[in-house]
Amino acid sequence: MKTFRRLSIRHKLILLVLFICGSVLPVSSAFFIANELVTFRRGMLNELSMLAKIIANTGAAAVTFKDRKAAEKTMADVNVNRHIVFIGIYTAEGDLFAEYHRDKDLPLSEKKAAGKISEAKAAGDQGSLEGYPFFDDYLDVFENIVFETKSAGIVYIRAEMKEIYSHLKWYVATCGIILFFSFISAYYLSSKLQSVISQPIVELTRIMKMISGWKNYAVRAERKNDDELGMLTDGFNEMLTQIQMRDRQLDQQRENLEYEVAMRTAELAEANKGLKQTVAELKHAKEAAEIANRIKSEFLANMSHEIRTPLNAILGFAEVLTDKLEDSEQETCLKAIQLSGKALLALINDILDLSKIEAGMLEIQPSPADVRSLVAEIRMLFLHEFETKGLFFKSDINETVPETLLLDEARIRQILINLVGNAVKFTHRGGVEVRVRGEGSGLRGQIADNAVHFSLLTLIIEIADTGIGIPEDQLEVIFEKFRQQDGQSTRKYGGAGLGLAITKKLTEMMNGSISVQSRVGKGSVFRIVFSGVQAVSDLGVADKSGEAEKSVLKETTVLSGQKSAAATSDENILSPETLSRFSELISILEKELIPKWKEIRETLIFDETGAFAEQVKGKAEEYGCRLLKDWSENIKYQLQHFDIESLPDTFEQFFEITEKLKRLTADSI
Repeated sequence: MKTFRRLSIRHKLILLVLFICGSVLPVSSAFFIANELVTFRRGMLNELSMLAKIIANTGAAAVTFKDRKAAEKTMADVNVNRHIVFIGIYTAEGDLFAEYHRDKDLPLSEKKAAGKISEAKAAGDQGSLEGYPFFDDYLDVFENIVFETKSAGIVYIRAEMKEIYSHLKWYVATCGIILFFSFISAYYLSSKLQSVISQPIVELTRIMKMISGWKNYAVRAERKNDDELGMLTDGFNEMLTQIQMRDRQLDQQRENLEYEVAMRTAELAEANKGLKQTVAELKHAKEAAEIANRIKSEFLANMSHEIRTPLNAILGFAEVLTDKLEDSEQETCLKAIQLSGKALLALINDILDLSKIEAGMLEIQPSPADVRSLVAEIRMLFLHEFETKGLFFKSDINETVPETLLLDEARIRQILINLVGNAVKFTHRGGVEVRVRGEGSGLRGQIADNAVHFSLLTLIIEIADTGIGIPEDQLEVIFEKFRQQDGQSTRKYGGAGLGLAITKKLTEMMNGSISVQSRVGKGSVFRIVFSGVQAVSDLGVADKSGEAEKSVLKETTVLSGQKSAAATSDENILSPETLSRFSELISILEKELIPKWKEIRETLIFDETGAFAEQVKGKAEEYGCRLLKDWSENIKYQLQHFDIESLPDTFEQFFEITEKLKRLTADSI
């Protein structure tokens, strides 16, 4: 079938004609031969049957009266058919009564074979003796002999079929010759006449290849017929006409498009020029705004530093004088000074924090923190306010919250102070509740950096109060800078509108979010969600046994009222293990702590100084350096007691201690 598909249409038409001839002519010839055979046999059968009836009628008396010669004469007289080879008359009992052979000289065996009906008759098989069956190459005919309505015997005639077969062979040979010449004639005629159909198609194919190669759609095919092939030619020419029209339209549109592109390019160039100018102006404005914002932040920070340092001294001395004065009027004045100073200090701290956040100078420093201790610390911090206003304080820390979390403890404390402080401020009856829970925490972990790090969890902190509540349209406004709830009495509640703004920014810096739900007169619930918080289990930061066995530095710290000094022994022999740890500590001091120390020593802001001392204390405990630990504790002591006179000198000792550690390490190498 694949080979037929690859042939040309000329060969396909020829093969189709030959296939039709080869299918129809043999069938017709076979039908003709079969018809001739049946007709000849039927005529011969009718002739033999008539002859058998004549013999049966004329020979009935001879059989009845046992006249054999009369019967044989009757058979010889009526036999006019040259195909008959044997005629026999049998009695009713099946015995051969009389017989006739065409060939008188046949051997006895062949005569017996021709008269074999006597055996069938003797066997009494009457059914096999009726009808006209074929016996090999012979046609047999039987007829009953009836005399006076009684069966007197049977007439049996046998005729040979050789003449039929000879006629059949001649017919077959004749049909074969006719088929052969018919195939030759069909091939010749189809090869000549197929061009009527194939030639127009071949011509269309030739024109199609020419158009495809030259891309010349002006060529047309000539119509030579008025039939379907002519319609095919017209359709092909119409298609070429449409392609020509499409090409013309495309050329015209291409020209128009080039013109439009040129126009649009010019317009875009003009617009781009204006856009560049606008971008330049916006960039300039942005740079100017950033410079102005940076100057503002620097100004606020500097001013906050300049104001906060003497203000801390005022508050410190006011607290000292409060314990020494006995005059109630003077004590009242000092308390007023303290309250005003603390309010001013809180405002300055908020402004400083906000300026740091906006300037990008505030860094989040995660460290192991105990949330339960933080909540307890907040409770103690506001305990006086709760008792004064008659409010209750509840804390609910779910068991899903691990003991220690990796958080910036100072910033979490600041957030809780802001939110709990606001809750206390705006609540007149009822109380405040702090709820903490964790979601998605796991128990598996890995040990690294002297701590077991567990899987991440989501920490949710909620501060609920029964205060005055917030209107629904004010829930977003309260988180903006210098914005407070509309209608809020500043004289009654105070505040500058910075606490919640700072809280929101700190929360977002720690990968968290803050939201609020509130009903006026019912209270508010502030919800803080920190994602990706890591739970840790502190394993200890110093090797106590090693420290007991290998004492490296013998340090003595003397704290006296407001001054301190640190001294070390002359022992400077370090083991290889301790030497490696101190070398790592010195690297951290040089890269992280000394640059920060240089920034803080210019202003000595209490919060920054305290945070730096806490950071130094952590490193000292981690690496087992008692000298740095005592220095940090001395700094914290002076901050708590507002020892402003001794604080600068003690803070300067940090550089001297660092240099001493370097010398000790160098001498031990």
